[in-house]
Amino acid sequence: MSEKERWAVFFKYYNDTEKQPLIQEITRKEEGIAMAADVISGFTADEVAFFHEMSVEKYELDMRAHAQEAEEIGEARGEARGRAEGEAKERARILNLLKRAGYDTQGIEAALKNSE
Repeated sequence: MSEKERWAVFFKYYNDTEKQPLIQEITRKEEGIAMAADVISGFTADEVAFFHEMSVEKYELDMRAHAQEAEEIGEARGEARGRAEGEAKERARILNLLKRAGYDTQGIEAALKNSE
């Protein structure tokens, strides 16, 4: 088990009575985790509940922020795609109008390229 995995197991199962042998084994192997266990053992149940509540709230806020950012990126991509499609349709419409009016296709295309 990697150090990150040991930390994850510690935080996930610290209060789980069935997992205490595993937690004790981890704290024996990792000095930093043992120190964290000492600090946590000094917290009251209300403090632990508060920290958990704050953690959940932070996670939810982070998820909302990520969702908002993803939505904004998606909207920007959609707008760009829509603009490009609209410009292409307008260009084709103008080209067709000019062709029907009798203008030379090569001359129209050259003029359109020069206008960019």
